[in-house]
Amino acid sequence: MKYLLIVVQLLFASSLYSQSTKRTIVPGLKCSMEVSDEFKLATRFNGFEHTSLNASIIVSLLRNPLERNVASVESDNMKAKGFNLVDKKEVLVSNNKAFLYELYTESKKGKVRKYFLVFGDSAKTIFIDAMAPDSNEVLCEKLKKVILTTMYDENMVEDPFASLGYSVNIDSSIFKVAKNSSTGVVYSNEEGNNPAFLSFSISSQAIKVKPKDEKEFAELKLKGLTSTDSMISVSINPITIHNLKGYIMESATISKTKKSSYNYQVFLYGAKENYYVMIGRSMSSMEVSRKTFEPIAKSFQLK
Repeated sequence: MKYLLIVVQLLFASSLYSQSTKRTIVPGLKCSMEVSDEFKLATRFNGFEHTSLNASIIVSLLRNPLERNVASVESDNMKAKGFNLVDKKEVLVSNNKAFLYELYTESKKGKVRKYFLVFGDSAKTIFIDAMAPDSNEVLCEKLKKVILTTMYDENMVEDPFASLGYSVNIDSSIFKVAKNSSTGVVYSNEEGNNPAFLSFSISSQAIKVKPKDEKEFAELKLKGLTSTDSMISVSINPITIHNLKGYIMESATISKTKKSSYNYQVFLYGAKENYYVMIGRSMSSMEVSRKTFEPIAKSFQLK
């Protein structure tokens, strides 16, 4: 039996390594890797996955210093969460110093091998999280080789909507991508929690249960996004954008820390039992919120 397992792994290795590779961009993250055809762009996260072999490569761009994230990986909290460090190496990635960690953890399906590749600077961290079944040594080695081909191009024109089925026009000289995922994008002007602060997010979601009252359903969803203790004022009205019907809600709210927020929110019903939500937030005034976010919301388009 052991001999048969070795033969199977060798055959698999031959198949895996004979695959031609091509450099593929992870949409919206200015990162690319050399992957074989068996690794597809993931639909649930930013990165790649090999669904039949339960392997994945998750790519994240974190807007905080490299040192902080390195310290987090090496902290006791990781072990408390069930991650056991096996090895740490200093490597070169994109001609920059990077740290490669090998770890393992236990899951319901058995032991899992993980590789963290971490690099960046004082303003950002590129964090690669690759995982595969620990029993498949060949696949684990393949994953490690793939992530070491990572290239980060600061000058790449970033299109966070590349893998999404919709887009909006937004001024990149004001707004920067704070987070993007397989369902949406979050922007901010990185000014912090002061009156000049602006943020905008857009996402798509599935409708799990068909609403009996569409306006009530939209209003409940929009109110649930304010994350505040109390609502000072609110208005909701019908709207149509790109032939999709929905509702616009403008609200003034106050948080637990007594910070006022002026929100311009749009809910649009999709054509396939789904909906799109946009929320713009200003700390200044409703006038600033409306002036800033109305043109962005009305630029929404399906691809």
